Amino acid sequence: MNWLRQAREDRNLNQGQLADKTGISRQRICKIEKGLVLPTKAQSEVLAKELGLGGVPCSGDLLHDRETQKVPKHRAYELEVHNPERWKVALKAWSSRIYRLRLDPRKLAWMRLLIRVDSALEALFWMLLAAAKAEVLLTNPHSMGFRLHPIVDSQGFCLGERCLPGLYLESWNKKIWIWPQVNLRPKDIAYRVDALLLVVEGENRRWVVLELDGQGHNFTKDAFRREQIAMSEVRITEKEIKEGNPVQQLLAA
Repeated sequence: MNWLRQAREDRNLNQGQLADKTGISRQRICKIEKGLVLPTKAQSEVLAKELGLGGVPCSGDLLHDRETQKVPKHRAYELEVHNPERWKVALKAWSSRIYRLRLDPRKLAWMRLLIRVDSALEALFWMLLAAAKAEVLLTNPHSMGFRLHPIVDSQGFCLGERCLPGLYLESWNKKIWIWPQVNLRPKDIAYRVDALLLVVEGENRRWVVLELDGQGHNFTKDAFRREQIAMSEVRITEKEIKEGNPVQQLLAA
């Protein structure tokens, strides 16, 4: 289900009622719900206010404006909505630390809506990156040159031209594009990784898998998956996330 449709139905509104309340045409709302277009920045602000979403994906989140000209107009922006419970757990467990981060509430709301996490620890990691000036974005790994494996969605269908939510982090000599919770299908079985990274240093481009290992992680189950994916891998432990500097750890990848 599209994120806008879910939020609209949570408020017991039909498309016509939402159009009346926001001033956005019903036709435009229909296209957004079908994943054919993204709202403009102005429209996203109106929708966020009316639906109480905080952060709403918009065309301004695309990596470059020109990307919209390249992407076929076929459900490219149909973004999946995920269960926010683990985000809530993370916000409660590390409330004082998150408060000190002074994280942009709009960026946090955007991530809570669109970035899937399998644990509160993962949510904390993404919040730490966002607080360290990592920017949110929407783009497609295949359009940026990823050819090692097909990427599939939660239903097992190929990603095609569709965009994924992610983060972008930059230091003086390194740029990193990050897509959390990506499903890679090297053969007949899809394997979900905690994140797919594109690391660029000068002319050097590397695709890397990131794994965030919580307490009690069973490494014996990773060997077969690692063999199938056959990509460089970076692992960051729970202790490193809680006590260290995740940004520096990631930039050292």
